[in-house]
Amino acid sequence: MDGETVGFCDFEPAVWRSPVAGDWYVKNFFVRPEAQGSGVGRTLLDAVWQEAPEGLTLSAHAVNDTALIFYFKQGFEIFAGTLEDDWHGGPVVWLHLRKKRDI
Repeated sequence: MDGETVGFCDFEPAVWRSPVAGDWYVKNFFVRPEAQGSGVGRTLLDAVWQEAPEGLTLSAHAVNDTALIFYFKQGFEIFAGTLEDDWHGGPVVWLHLRKKRDI
């Protein structure tokens, strides 16, 4: 936006890290706070979605309501959760979400 990078999406095709066979895994996804709500995030995920043959998976902190609401609006659903005992000095619950393609 206005010559500035305001979003970033890093993903891996299905052959690598997704916990669901056939899905592409979104490793990192960021939109700067001042650009949230502008359509940048939706545009980034849509671009990856167009390439993913079966579906997308990603993980988010269970307490990140803003991210979870965004992902739910994009069609993602929770399929699993994981407790990580020591994430940067403390525990965190990760929710694993999936958006699957109707084949």
